[in-house]
Amino acid sequence: MCNNMEFLIIIKLVLGLITITNSHKSYLKRIPNGDYVPNPCHPGELWEGVGHLKPEGYGKRNQFGHDFKKHGKKWSRDFCLLDSDGDGRTNGEELGDPDCRWHHGVGMNATSENITHPGICEPLTSKHCKSINKWLKCDRTEFKCDVINDQATKNFTITIPKMKIPVQTTTHKCMVFDFPQDGDFHMVATTPHVDNKMVLHHVLIYGCDENKQPRHAVNEVYDCNLAFDPACTDLLSVWLLGIPGECMHEKMGFRIGKFGYKRGGIQVHWENQQLLPNLFDGSGMTLYYTDQLRMHDAGVLFIGQDHMVIPPGKKSHTEVGHCYKECSERKWAGDLHVTVAINHMHYLGRRQTIEHLRNGDVINVITDEQHYDFDSPELHVFQEPVTIKPSDELRTTCVYDSSSRDVTTRAGSGYQDEMCFGFLTYFPKQAINNGATICTSWKTLPHCRFELDDKVYECDFKNVRNMSHPGTKEIFDKVMKHCRPFGPCYKDCLAVVKEISKLPCYHGDMWDWQRNKISGPFDYKPETAEWYRFYSAFDSCSQELNACGNQSDILFHEVNGGIKQSEFYVSLTLTLSMLFTKSINL
Repeated sequence: MCNNMEFLIIIKLVLGLITITNSHKSYLKRIPNGDYVPNPCHPGELWEGVGHLKPEGYGKRNQFGHDFKKHGKKWSRDFCLLDSDGDGRTNGEELGDPDCRWHHGVGMNATSENITHPGICEPLTSKHCKSINKWLKCDRTEFKCDVINDQATKNFTITIPKMKIPVQTTTHKCMVFDFPQDGDFHMVATTPHVDNKMVLHHVLIYGCDENKQPRHAVNEVYDCNLAFDPACTDLLSVWLLGIPGECMHEKMGFRIGKFGYKRGGIQVHWENQQLLPNLFDGSGMTLYYTDQLRMHDAGVLFIGQDHMVIPPGKKSHTEVGHCYKECSERKWAGDLHVTVAINHMHYLGRRQTIEHLRNGDVINVITDEQHYDFDSPELHVFQEPVTIKPSDELRTTCVYDSSSRDVTTRAGSGYQDEMCFGFLTYFPKQAINNGATICTSWKTLPHCRFELDDKVYECDFKNVRNMSHPGTKEIFDKVMKHCRPFGPCYKDCLAVVKEISKLPCYHGDMWDWQRNKISGPFDYKPETAEWYRFYSAFDSCSQELNACGNQSDILFHEVNGGIKQSEFYVSLTLTLSMLFTKSINL
């Protein structure tokens, strides 16, 4: 497909990887001594996220956090008298309010003596507490990377200039910067430079194509939302909560300088869920590079499934993505040697595997996480790289538990959405020499066909929604002439829809794909309104087509032998009415 689509897939995928919820420090003010709860694992340090499993305060809650939510996220006598961690002391006793008299904002002080953690059973060494604290890991995750201490290794830190964080839930800031250009280097490691961990969710580093001009000047900070810059799409490094840094395999590095990336891009993502004012951040990344070039340049391959629909209330739901044989054959000039693999789902994810197939048989299981934890990303590191050949396949299988949801969950970058992807760091970068380093599927459709071909299974996908294209205009006019949006299924409409449904773009996964491209929010553009009219007119005969084994019933369902309008029909009708009115007034 076109470069814009490749870029948007990368952006959407990566933003999904690093969208993580954090604890809100304003909650600490709602409990006595919330800012002074000690870390039982490391005396002298604080456990900043009192209600969370992680000291930093993000991700899953501990029992105290669950009880806090159950009691309306406020201090009350009932909550005070609970013993959330089961160590024999009430929450009030552990937080300096043994008589449960403290009230938020009243000015009554709790004692600051003998404060202990209300969510961790103590003493840690007791048999009783060990059985309760099975989730607790006191060992620190130290970053070990010998090359950063090498005399030949240099480093520089790139940050977003310190600025005020907007009073909005989510903000992405981006900036193009210059890599050192006084030599030929390999970037061999990265570590985070965290200024305000209360709001920082991720930091990304990109490489820019020197043959393309970025849309923004060097060192110009701008809002980037779901897009960075089309000239800077090669992902070089990702930092997210829980990862202390990244150390490249000894045989590879990301090429920067005279013969590599001369410019890069940095993106930071802030989460201010409590809409707090007067917050500031100037975070970034420290990059380590050396002129002692390694054997190979590095790259990152994205694999998995771009589409998913997870029904609510399901204890187990499976999605599978493919990097098909035809794509590896067409895109790869040589073997890929994988050194690191990362699974990625969101909070419904329970299990994920990445399998390596040759001639239809599984020859390697690259990742196998039977207890997936979104908040604790696992880096699968291979000192002996996994070799993937052209014509090999990669299969990504994700299993979800949606029993906690009462609505359908779809693919997306938000933590309430879901993903099914894998990230493979490999060398040499040049092994993928035909198109982007993406090998995913949309349902059964190979991404490489969109990327490399003008048609996918004979569907002219580039023009299927292009109203200036004669073929598209003819189909549009024909449907609108014979069919009525949201109307009954007229005989002539059914004949037209049956005829059009035989065309390559109008059945199967290609039909779902093109409709998915307009499934986002209404944008009040006249063209968007026209396409919603087209699809609603086409769907006026969906019931009859469904009976014939063609399209699925989307807008209507049968009740007592008649046609009943669905809730979506009513909602869409009202929205389209407003949309058409606004379009006319433009």
